Amino acid sequence: MSIPLATLFGLGAGAAIAVTARRATVRELDPFRSRYLAIAGLFGTLVLTPAGLALYLLFPDWSLMYFANPAHLGWYLVVPLLVFLYLGGPPIGFLVTRLLLLRSRPRDRRLVLLTWVLLLGIVLIGGAARLGRVAYYEAFHTSEVALTLVRSSLFLPLLAITGATVAVLVFTLMHLRRHMEAAEALPASTSGPATNPLRPFG
Repeated sequence: MSIPLATLFGLGAGAAIAVTARRATVRELDPFRSRYLAIAGLFGTLVLTPAGLALYLLFPDWSLMYFANPAHLGWYLVVPLLVFLYLGGPPIGFLVTRLLLLRSRPRDRRLVLLTWVLLLGIVLIGGAARLGRVAYYEAFHTSEVALTLVRSSLFLPLLAITGATVAVLVFTLMHLRRHMEAAEALPASTSGPATNPLRPFG
């Protein structure tokens, strides 16, 4: 994933976590103490950030979509920015989606979804020529020979890293969904120690 795609993916991952756990998240008074926000943060920390940084370190020109020359950008500037984007994307997506779920205004939710899809379309369609060719920054802009993505050495690492990132997100959402279904299937607890299963002799 290029940097714009990885950032949008992170926002979408956080939104998906919030939607999957929506019945629990809307009942929480403090979203910053939510376990589901922690899940979004862990996804950004343990999955998206290593994946995005690995692709940038291996293929910086393509990751920047040839909008900037990585040879002229110090790593001490780029790496902190990427860490901020990748770490912050899932939690921000989670918090914004939770806020929209609380407001219960379908129009707002549709507007955010439309904006996300529009940005994704702009990157994929508008940047198709940049994403589909792999070269150094100078070669790309001087129309020198550039390999297609499928024929380049980027293709297999990109396929493996992207596939693993998507697989972890899918597994997380499936596990979270099963957790929510199991929690909702539990009988409602009543007050009093006699009904507490952890204290049967209380």
